Amino acid sequence: MFRSVLLLGVLVAGGFLGGCGPAGTDQDAPLHESSETAFPRPPGKQQAFAAAAGTRKDALALLDSLKRSALRDAFAPLERLGYTRRVRTERLAEGGQVEAFEQRVVRYTPGGDGGARVLRSDSAGALASSALGRLAGSDEADPGAPSANLAQQVLPSEFPFLSKRNRYAFQYRRLPDTTLASGPAHVVVVRARPDAEGENQSIRYARLTIDEDTRQLVGLRMHRVRRSTLFDEETRQLVRLRPLPGRSARPPDSTRWVPAETRFATRLHVLLRPPRRFRSTASYFQYRRPRDA
Repeated sequence: MFRSVLLLGVLVAGGFLGGCGPAGTDQDAPLHESSETAFPRPPGKQQAFAAAAGTRKDALALLDSLKRSALRDAFAPLERLGYTRRVRTERLAEGGQVEAFEQRVVRYTPGGDGGARVLRSDSAGALASSALGRLAGSDEADPGAPSANLAQQVLPSEFPFLSKRNRYAFQYRRLPDTTLASGPAHVVVVRARPDAEGENQSIRYARLTIDEDTRQLVGLRMHRVRRSTLFDEETRQLVRLRPLPGRSARPPDSTRWVPAETRFATRLHVLLRPPRRFRSTASYFQYRRPRDA
């Protein structure tokens, strides 16, 4: 477990995670809105529980039909597609000041030939070495490129709040539906209960966006905390998908989803070492299929 958490910190430092809008700057929207936005706190504990439980049944019904294959497989097609990726990775001081950063805009050619052209690059200070990026699972041929199995590396194999045996430890709420570029979508928010039961859960908050037609998980915000005698780790992350442009007449179940944006912010405190904070944002756009696709 220690290696997996340390690896996550390295992963963010390696500079191939992240995501926001095209700019990838400090002017981006906040990574993680307050859970009080989704779970307003009326006066009195009983009223608060009633408000949180009011849409629990609807939320659980959506989660029971949830499909995760789109998110799990979203990064694999990048090896064959053409796309542009804008990424900025920062090392932060405890007060939030940027101590070092790297940012690049790279155009990848379709067809899996590994062709990439750096359109813009800038940096200041020193981030983690490329060797750490390779340890984290980035593409060895291009350490700056996202790994094909990136989603498996940074997301849990199972979400504990989806397990029926763990539902006692979480609060569930369905929020109003939203509209994405791909069409209507449902929104479910989950948070660990603010008591002893919830404190044992590493995932403290999750906001899931679910495509209405396919029931695929196409957007995820998550706040994860891990504590131990050797290290503390706190990570806030966002992954948002979009349908691959073209072939819109295909059945909904065969829609190919690809990354649109990702964001990661990690604070890692290893025993006997000062805390380290990293933030990485990236956006993916201008997709092109291979000519023979």
